[in-house]
Amino acid sequence: MAGLNLLTLLVMAVVFGTQALAACVPVPACDQMKKPPDAGCSRFTFKGSNKLVFNPERGFYRYTDTLSSAWKPLTIPQLRKYASDNYSLIFRYIVLDKFVKRNLSSDILQKITKDFITLRNAGMKVVLRFCYSIEEKNINDAPPAQLATHIQQLTPLLRKHAGVIAVLQAGFIGVWGEWYYTANYGNNGAVSSQDWKKRSQVVNQLLQALPASRQIQLRTPYYKQKILGRTSPIKSSEAFNNSQVARIGQHNDCFLGTDTDQGTYRKKTVEYLYLKKETLYLSMGGETCADNPPRSNCRTALREMAELHYTYLNIDYNQTVINDWRSQGCFNKIRSSMGYNFMGVQAQLPKKVSVGCQLKVGIRIANKGWAAPINYRSAMLVLRHVSSKTEVKSPLARTDLRRWLPGKQHNLKFSMLLPKTASLGNYQVLLHLPDGDPQLRNISEYNIVISNMIDSKNSGRRLNLVGSFTAVR
Repeated sequence: MAGLNLLTLLVMAVVFGTQALAACVPVPACDQMKKPPDAGCSRFTFKGSNKLVFNPERGFYRYTDTLSSAWKPLTIPQLRKYASDNYSLIFRYIVLDKFVKRNLSSDILQKITKDFITLRNAGMKVVLRFCYSIEEKNINDAPPAQLATHIQQLTPLLRKHAGVIAVLQAGFIGVWGEWYYTANYGNNGAVSSQDWKKRSQVVNQLLQALPASRQIQLRTPYYKQKILGRTSPIKSSEAFNNSQVARIGQHNDCFLGTDTDQGTYRKKTVEYLYLKKETLYLSMGGETCADNPPRSNCRTALREMAELHYTYLNIDYNQTVINDWRSQGCFNKIRSSMGYNFMGVQAQLPKKVSVGCQLKVGIRIANKGWAAPINYRSAMLVLRHVSSKTEVKSPLARTDLRRWLPGKQHNLKFSMLLPKTASLGNYQVLLHLPDGDPQLRNISEYNIVISNMIDSKNSGRRLNLVGSFTAVR
């Protein structure tokens, strides 16, 4: 080498570098999902599945409540029993009946914290609502200054444990937190301009109390329109931008109960169309409240839940309506369709990949549910060596599953470098759909699994099997 001049060394570097690069070219563009696939790509087609699987933040929920004056904590056995029956959500009333006119005690804050920890340890999430009374004759609620202090006291808890909160219903005001029977904010629907200022203040405080990643829900579409001062629904360009319009969803606690759903709608023809557009990008849920055939029968229930993109509903109320759905044959359809319901369609990946070269993978997923996921989550590709079980992981940037709208197919395109140090041999390609919250990202119960792609040999990890390839030199 001593006799080689600088020019010779440069030429050798270019030549050998080009040869090393040439070993990786052309890389099969399997991520483009072409028909037919590029040479060197394998196509995997997934068969349909009707299997109901446990998945976070969707479906029927189980109802729970507790009074601050007679606290009933959540328990791991109770929640795990729900999970074993494929319920991933609970509803939780926290009734602050002892604190209408005083600050929250450290004891009650500790009890609420323990509930959040129990939820996380059980792999469950909560539709959460605070209020001061669940008795129709007791309309006492905290006056504005006291309520504001309560929200301020709850803020650190809500932020720290936001991951297990699927959505926070505005609550606080009036009996059941439904903003109708109330001592301080306009009673029996007689709401003054001053009352609306008080109500708006509560909404603003709750949005500030929660991290921007979480939504609150209001009881009627009119409430949102009045508080935000706009009647137009959210636009796709506004969705998920952390503004107020993008963080306020809806809950209907008398779904199908009357022609107006017990006052949920003031002008149904207008407000229903508003909700159809709003709920494509915002959370929607609630409960039935009364047997009201034919409106409460399957035909209307299926149509309206699909059009309004329902994510969740109370399984425990109203039992007559729920049982009617069972006898009429639509219960299973409702259970599988609420929220997202992802199904694998196809995947393409290379048959062989040289270590140190690019691996390009395309995956097509259909959302056969009525809604998209309501909280942020992305996707990750996991390459697992069949023999050694070592893994290589690659997150997919700029993917947001909240944009996987219902009734559509969605493509994932992965391009990653297979490390030069990677073991040679056969690899499984797995799709990991973890929770978007950093505290839950590595807890398998919070992963989304796709019923026709589940890695059944390692079901506890809740990963989705895409296909396989061989790593070579």
